[in-house]
Amino acid sequence: MRQRRWLDFLKDYDCEIQYKLRKANVVVDALSRRSGYMAVLQIKQMEMLDYLKQCDIQRYAKGDRMLLSYL
Repeated sequence: MRQRRWLDFLKDYDCEIQYKLRKANVVVDALSRRSGYMAVLQIKQMEMLDYLKQCDIQRYAKGDRMLLSYL
């Protein structure tokens, strides 16, 4: 059980674990959703790169920017 491993790990520390309702814990909720948003962004970027390939648009990476040229 995953919870059991966490209990074994945390027993050596002087801490108090408090339960918060999901509605009240908006920070954790926002962080848990972030990875889903990042996956959607990556898919959209891949779709855009595929579209650029179909249109014969050349891409050149320069630092953190990308240059596009049409031949």
